[in-house]
Amino acid sequence: MRQFRHAESKIYLREQPAWDGKWELLLLECAEKNARARLKKELGWLGFGQIANNLMAAPTHAQTDVTALLGELNASEQVIYFRADYPYNRSEQTLQKLVADCWSLSEVAAGYHEFIVSFRPLMALLREVDPAALTPLRCFQIKLLLIHFFRRVVLKDPLLPDALLPAQWEGQIARNLCINLYQQVDRAATDYVSALAETTIGALPAPAAGYYRRFGGLPRDPTC
Repeated sequence: MRQFRHAESKIYLREQPAWDGKWELLLLECAEKNARARLKKELGWLGFGQIANNLMAAPTHAQTDVTALLGELNASEQVIYFRADYPYNRSEQTLQKLVADCWSLSEVAAGYHEFIVSFRPLMALLREVDPAALTPLRCFQIKLLLIHFFRRVVLKDPLLPDALLPAQWEGQIARNLCINLYQQVDRAATDYVSALAETTIGALPAPAAGYYRRFGGLPRDPTC
């Protein structure tokens, strides 16, 4: 459930998280070998990069719940947890290169570029299409494929602040494209699911308030 909630928060963000310039540092030297491997994997899922052999780091932001993860993995007493500032800006270029390598940003950038190339033509088609052709079924299909392909990229994105990203980063362009497409098909797609699907005890309930907070806020059905 923790991973599911974290994934949802990454997929449906409106924009890159704000950053206060601080870093989360976790020294794994005292953890056993198997525990270290698991911690590195789980921390990578939270957006951490390995900047030294047993040192994991991430820019501080609200999506990172380090203490909860350490408690869940029974690693609180094996890991030394620091918070650090970065007051010396003369080495920013070196830091950016280290970040690009440790977080495999070239792979993430290629994923975002592919998403943009694949889905930008759909935006033009939706502007020109006869509204009668945009059926609830078709909206559902678009929404399903849109989020499927977007999440394949964004879940690999450590969501680093702009100050640490390469120039001409396409992450926010891809996110804005996804948001615009999602907003155009969401209501009809939701109606389609609500009409056909059911729970084990009956009809689906209406979407909860949290659903409408996706991407910074979705329009509600005025009849609800």
